Amino acid sequence: MVTLFSKTGLLAFIFFLITSFNFDKDITIVIESARQMNLFINSDSQNYSKIIIRRIIMDYGGTSNLRNDSIFKRILENDNLFSLELFACNLELIPDLICLNKNLKRLDLVGNQISFPNFNICKLKKLEVLDLGYNKIIDLGSFVTSIKNNKKLSNLCFSNNLIDSIPETICNLDSLKYLYLDFNKIRNLPCCLNNFDGFQLDIAFNPIKEIPCCFSKSYKRWYYLHSDLKQLTPMCFKDTIIPKSSRIQIY
Repeated sequence: MVTLFSKTGLLAFIFFLITSFNFDKDITIVIESARQMNLFINSDSQNYSKIIIRRIIMDYGGTSNLRNDSIFKRILENDNLFSLELFACNLELIPDLICLNKNLKRLDLVGNQISFPNFNICKLKKLEVLDLGYNKIIDLGSFVTSIKNNKKLSNLCFSNNLIDSIPETICNLDSLKYLYLDFNKIRNLPCCLNNFDGFQLDIAFNPIKEIPCCFSKSYKRWYYLHSDLKQLTPMCFKDTIIPKSSRIQIY
């Protein structure tokens, strides 16, 4: 891993850019200041597969210190890049230019200001993991419809947002294996979620009123909630046997 943190790390990174050695393992570049960002933009190295940008105010969609699209062009012009993390960069929208890289498999946008995930993410056909935790998302309906053709998307995280309902269209995402919706405002669960095979759902710390009877047969597959189990399970669960190996978590 190449980490830009201290003077030593900065010098190591400059040396890395100049020499451009070929490494057999994945190279991660971590950028934590505007100076490091400028250094990266002005380089011509393609010898990296992961980029992590932390706490640099980018504010894409509003006024910005770093609004120049050359940032994202530079980041995404590398076909070897498969993982991009933009942590706490004050993003209001998912930057359109992210779609330039068709090989991206993981996109992490945790801790931004995104309230409405725009639809350009649907162009990332190889995307497997999308993390939009700790944003300001309220509604998932249109977004879920827009990504229905992402056949490789298996892991979706919307933890710590403002979501109040799960759209039934989410059940059209055939490749989905993990869905994280903990710490939201969800009150009801759509029964269609019960149709997923080998599916794991985290809905802890939501004000859910009751677990629908349609989940009684697949009870062992679910992460549950912040509440009293007896108050959440109707009579249809009275004969349900929870295996010791189940992955239920009650908060």
